[in-house]
Amino acid sequence: MAHVLLIDDDPQVQLLLRMVFEEAGHEVSEASNGRAGVQAYARRAAAVVVCDQFMPVLDGLETIRQLRALDPEAVVVAMTGEPPRGGSAFPAAAHAAGAAAVLSKPFNPAALLHLVGELSAGRGRHDQVRSAEAAISPAGAPGSG
Repeated sequence: MAHVLLIDDDPQVQLLLRMVFEEAGHEVSEASNGRAGVQAYARRAAAVVVCDQFMPVLDGLETIRQLRALDPEAVVVAMTGEPPRGGSAFPAAAHAAGAAAVLSKPFNPAALLHLVGELSAGRGRHDQVRSAEAAISPAGAPGSG
């Protein structure tokens, strides 16, 4: 399975994501802010980086930019707590910075695992990623409406 680097300042989100990924057989590393995440990636590149939007020290957009400058092939999934259909500029900015996908919290863990599997296998960088993003967003999550 893939090595996943989680970059999020919320310990509860880190714990949840760690459990989801480890139960699926992925190896997980963590960083609690963007600068620490870039440093962790520089020490050991991950197949996929899952990065929050709002963090101390270095925000999500700048973290994505620095990861992609360090490694143009870095695969980053950006996360935001902003509603997916609220006119937020973050998804477009994250994609422009180099994110392969942007997810809104809360998300469907099974769909997130599917997306990470696709990205770590080097597939799904275009239409498949967009459809997976839709499936992961709260509007696409089972029981949401």
